[in-house]
Amino acid sequence: MKGMVKNALVHACIYFTIAMALWLIVGFVFAGPVEGIVMSASILGACVLMALLQSLWFTDRVMKRPGYPVRILGFGVCGIVALGACAWLGGWVPRDVPEAWITFAVIYLLLLVLFTVVFSFVYRNEVAKYSDALKRFKARGE
Repeated sequence: MKGMVKNALVHACIYFTIAMALWLIVGFVFAGPVEGIVMSASILGACVLMALLQSLWFTDRVMKRPGYPVRILGFGVCGIVALGACAWLGGWVPRDVPEAWITFAVIYLLLLVLFTVVFSFVYRNEVAKYSDALKRFKARGE
């Protein structure tokens, strides 16, 4: 049941992304670059960019050597540049208010730290569970 729900959610995300992309194209054709369409396109672009950056920095297929701190730093720097560009183009933050951009950067950094801590905690617990299961398996085999 759990796998079925996960599969349904993944498919819903895929269908939503395809529908958004198609309707954004239709919106640009018929309405032009109005605020809501530009903002929606920039949000979709940000999602795609962040997914690509995650794939670049956190898979061994692209980079085999860097440790986790280097990956976090690389992802963090590239991520703030990508999101900053999307925010600039999409009008998420007033362009002429430096305090708004500082707040944007602080929120980004806080979320990056929060997600890093949570993921590290979950990962550490999973590793411990698998390690214990492996020890029990080896103990039964001896």
